[in-house]
Amino acid sequence: MSKPSSSLIAVLFLALVPPAAAAPPANDACNAATSIPALELPFNQSLDTTQATSEGDPAVACVTPAPGKSVWFTFRPETSDSYAFDTAGSTPAGYQPVLTLFTGSCGGLTPVANACDRGRIVASLTAGTTYTLLVAGAAVVVDPEIRIAVNGVDLCPSGPGPGGGGCGSTFDVHVGEQISARAYNGLNETLLTTGAFAWTLGTNANPATATGPSAAFAYTAPVASTTVDLTWTPPGQSPITRQATMIVTGASGVASLDRTPDGPFPLAAGETATLPTSGGVLRLLVQRDAPVWRYTSIVPSVANVTNAAGIPYVSDFSVSNMQSTESVVGIELWTSAGRRESSLIRLSPYGSKTIRDVVKTAFGLEQTFGSLLVFSTGYVTAGARTWAPVAGGGTNGQFALAGDVKNPSSAAILLTGEIGVLTGVRQDSAFRTNVGVYNLSEKECVVEVEARGEDGRRVGSQLVLTVPATRYVQQSLGDATGNNLPSGSVLVTNATSGCVVGSVAYVIDNVTQDPLAVAQRKRP
Repeated sequence: MSKPSSSLIAVLFLALVPPAAAAPPANDACNAATSIPALELPFNQSLDTTQATSEGDPAVACVTPAPGKSVWFTFRPETSDSYAFDTAGSTPAGYQPVLTLFTGSCGGLTPVANACDRGRIVASLTAGTTYTLLVAGAAVVVDPEIRIAVNGVDLCPSGPGPGGGGCGSTFDVHVGEQISARAYNGLNETLLTTGAFAWTLGTNANPATATGPSAAFAYTAPVASTTVDLTWTPPGQSPITRQATMIVTGASGVASLDRTPDGPFPLAAGETATLPTSGGVLRLLVQRDAPVWRYTSIVPSVANVTNAAGIPYVSDFSVSNMQSTESVVGIELWTSAGRRESSLIRLSPYGSKTIRDVVKTAFGLEQTFGSLLVFSTGYVTAGARTWAPVAGGGTNGQFALAGDVKNPSSAAILLTGEIGVLTGVRQDSAFRTNVGVYNLSEKECVVEVEARGEDGRRVGSQLVLTVPATRYVQQSLGDATGNNLPSGSVLVTNATSGCVVGSVAYVIDNVTQDPLAVAQRKRP
């Protein structure tokens, strides 16, 4: 007999070990709250709350009964502004997160006024103040009712889903018709699935009884009046009974018996039960409360960085309102490390705003560079001047105008297979070129970059850049060409299906450090 393998023994051993109990999420308690980084908005997190607990939770004023399966977050905004906390997309449908904001420490939390609600809250918050966010699943109050469908057709077609809407409690049916009775929660129009269900389907019903959230049956003979009775027993609570009256006529549709109900009248609603939440997958989004943006453009590159030669480069952002009404502007910085929001800008009619050293001033960052997304409620024009100081005083710099990214034909974007051209680039002993690529997609994109000389032939090797979703990456053209491109252009190809990208080149004088910005143009 062959010797058992060690891997088989390990499998057999593991089969004898009981599975470990699922643990609550790491931020199940207030003192273990997850910190939301204020300088890295929008913040997104998906979290399974089915094993969360709620022991010691403070009272939640906006819902009754108390919610459960809670998780905790903290947020310390860097700027005073209006912020939105949203749980749209949380699953399943019956999981209804309730959000509450507090100030103070875990042992003495104070609710923030008007910052408690189901699904979404918006609150004006003060810079430097630490806020604690409690997210818990709402308990479900159930007022059970019976819904009827006949031959697959809801008798109340105006209602949602199988079983239709509220349509009373007396139903006319015929012998032999296929009838479906379903248990619904009349307070939120959802099918009941939790608890125990016992159906008594009435005189001449086949079958006469059933269990489960729904019952399928038919009547074998006419009856002037009979009832369908549902006894629903929620977990750990007393049974609740509901009743519907059925008037059954012959299969021909002609009533063979007196249609006046002589049986018991329907039991009135009123008794309710409360089901604690089972939790679900929480999808939390935290961001500044932004208006509906009508326009989106991109400044291809901004910076706050000191190069290897010790030369500092910074970008000054400018935006002007081109309308006779106020416009609201939002800006986001996309770098290779992530994306960050800034406070909203309000522009008076035909007004303007310049933010000096926008990377540091608006986003609190240094030694980084990226693309600047510009969102606006009205039509604006925007751009940024990237500059470096000159010995003896003054600066050298170039202005890059923001390009439209909502219009597919815009020169600022490349759709799948499209090629962008960056002209006037140079990579030799006197000048150097950096090529930047921004990815406007929600997926990773591959972009091919190659240089062409004056004769149209490729110089050096091809660069293949992999750009994460909503990120900006930059690479020296010298990595492909060496110092062998005294005059030429760069071709940038969007090589990924379903992607939208764009590019920019900075041609820098190695003596004066003057950064010439080269805007992308599409090749026909």
